[in-house]
Amino acid sequence: MKADTLQHLRTWLDKLGWPGLVGLLMLGIAAWASWQVMPAMQAELNESEAQALHLRGQLQSAAKALAASREPVRRIPVIDELTPALLRDTWGRTWASLPPKADAVVRQGAVLSQAGTLGVTVPTVQYRGGALVSLPSVWRQQMVLPVEASYPALRAWLGAVLQDKAISLDALDVVRADPMSDQIKARVALSVWWREEAR
Repeated sequence: MKADTLQHLRTWLDKLGWPGLVGLLMLGIAAWASWQVMPAMQAELNESEAQALHLRGQLQSAAKALAASREPVRRIPVIDELTPALLRDTWGRTWASLPPKADAVVRQGAVLSQAGTLGVTVPTVQYRGGALVSLPSVWRQQMVLPVEASYPALRAWLGAVLQDKAISLDALDVVRADPMSDQIKARVALSVWWREEAR
């Protein structure tokens, strides 16, 4: 009987051939994987999903706690919210930050003395000034200075000059005639601002 079973099995395997045997082997591997490997992979996937849900809950709790602990953010008023009182307050602080007319000559002199100290040559200065049309109590004195210096000296001079909040840089045109030289020529336009007291 055992011999018949072996003969029957051998005949059946011969009918399958090599492709059939490979298919049968693959089917066996798939069955083994579905019984042994897949449950382990599914358990690992379930554990990862549970960890992700736990982490998500922690992050949401932390975000809520952070939002609750923050101070409210100050909004910048939009144009509709600019009340006359706010405008008066803003203008008052701006006005107070401008130097008086008595300091104007000193500030303009400081621009030139700092240039000399830092190695910036200023052969001439052109002055042009006047009260602002829209704000006649604010004076703007423009100074146009053709200068010659090294690039580091020019940068240091402008950095020193612009420390004064009453001075602004209007324009800067730089020309380096010789690319091999560190000397440059520039046209610097500055404005010195001050307040004109009411008469």
